[in-house]
Amino acid sequence: MLDLFWDLQQHREIGHAKQDAAEAKEDVAKQSDRILHLERAVGRMALLSQAFWELLRDRLGITEDEFIAKVREIDLRDGKEDQRFTPQVATCPKCGRTVNTSKPACFYCGTNIPNQHIFHKG
Repeated sequence: MLDLFWDLQQHREIGHAKQDAAEAKEDVAKQSDRILHLERAVGRMALLSQAFWELLRDRLGITEDEFIAKVREIDLRDGKEDQRFTPQVATCPKCGRTVNTSKPACFYCGTNIPNQHIFHKG
């Protein structure tokens, strides 16, 4: 009789393990799709960046050193050189509270905040 309870318990545990494995497999598939989407987005941004750079260089005569200096200047606006774009804080023109410049409106009063960052939409 004890063996019967042991077998039932083992089958129950096996069932739970199979369910957990199926859920994990589903999560992996979702994350793989997300990674693929992000890789495509990064590739698209690299393509657009290269096109912008070549237009600036060819039409305006901007040098690579000038371009790199501007990238570094923008990178340092948040106080650290980490090759990441970090939105800045500003003051809401209506209520005077501090707001994140990547958000479309003031969190406190709802006033529209002018987007200062064309490539960062929050």
